[in-house]
Amino acid sequence: LACIGVNATKSIELLIDLLKDPHQYPLYETILSCLFSIGRIGLEALVESASNAQTPWDAFILTHIANHPVIQKEVIVPSLLREVRSTSDSRKRSGAVSALKHLGERANAGLSTFLESFVDGVSDRKLTAEAIRAMGQQGSQMLMLFITQNHNARIRSCAAAAFGASLPYGGLRVLVNTDIRSFEDVPQTNIQFIEKHAYLIYDARELLMAVRRCFIEGIFNDLPPYNIRNKQLTAFFIKFAKISSSSPVFPNALNASNSSFVSTDAMDNR
Repeated sequence: LACIGVNATKSIELLIDLLKDPHQYPLYETILSCLFSIGRIGLEALVESASNAQTPWDAFILTHIANHPVIQKEVIVPSLLREVRSTSDSRKRSGAVSALKHLGERANAGLSTFLESFVDGVSDRKLTAEAIRAMGQQGSQMLMLFITQNHNARIRSCAAAAFGASLPYGGLRVLVNTDIRSFEDVPQTNIQFIEKHAYLIYDARELLMAVRRCFIEGIFNDLPPYNIRNKQLTAFFIKFAKISSSSPVFPNALNASNSSFVSTDAMDNR
């Protein structure tokens, strides 16, 4: 079905039903890949299936949607850039900069904002320079210009230091907040870590509104196929749910011994 793509639209209802069956847990990643490969219609079906944004299952589906490369580029990055530009809370601003740093070249649309912030010193210059470098060749070229042509010693020093910093290698994982735990005291843009994996907590209803707006604007009309190549995101989500909730999110999944998916215990050994 994933290979058939848009021609598999008649199977969407069946695929959604399979996703709602906890006994089909080992197939979840494959089913999600099929729906993403169908294109806009498959994504719309996923969005509507989780539109209540209230249950752990909704959070699971929305988390996978939020980690789609196109969703990150068109929804997550603009949201974080708005945070960088508008918030007066230095903690939230630093969290947004750090998240964009972990998104790397997917955050290229924010390069001009980061360059302005770097010069003005509104955000942490060291962190901002690292985020600029993480944006790829263009970001690195801009930092070299600062090093060779800027008269501000602090700017030159931070730009140079960015080339000695380790670039994020694990990417950013977005965890969508419904009811998997209480996030009342945690800012949306706070970057946290499970082991070495950076994750961003994102509000479910904001995600739904932004994705629906993109549908209306036609941004997802030519959505490219997206194949979920491994089981790590699901395992990461379940691990997060286990440590942040007293009740299991997917009992069958947590107790499963099926080798066709990566268990949360396997993540501890990575």
